[in-house]
Amino acid sequence: MSEKIDQFTDDLHVRLTEVDDRIRGFRASVDSAKAKGKADLQAKRDKARADFESRKREAEQAKARVKTMIEEKRAETAADVEAWKQGREVNKLERRARRAEDYATTQAWFALVAVEDAEYAMLDAVVTRIEADEAATG
Repeated sequence: MSEKIDQFTDDLHVRLTEVDDRIRGFRASVDSAKAKGKADLQAKRDKARADFESRKREAEQAKARVKTMIEEKRAETAADVEAWKQGREVNKLERRARRAEDYATTQAWFALVAVEDAEYAMLDAVVTRIEADEAATG
């Protein structure tokens, strides 16, 4: 494998490990939700929301980049790519490869953000259920 492939797969592995770690943390939050008190859950929910909000601007920028990547991908045809290969137009092929790598790592990052949002939603659901139960019994 080339050094560029090694670097890409290493970077992607780091992203996927982040996603996996976050999913494990999310599972732990789900498992411990019943045992935690309302204040504890509210604090975790507020932190999860703050984490998500801090990534919001970055997510908007990433979304715009992905839109551009998709438009560029649609613009290139299989015939174009084959012509670049035959003509040894390495710059075009390199740009295409970088775009594909960027797209893959960006999608892995979106997976992380989705897990963070799901964690917030779960914590919010538990807190609001506690509040509803308190109102019904109080």
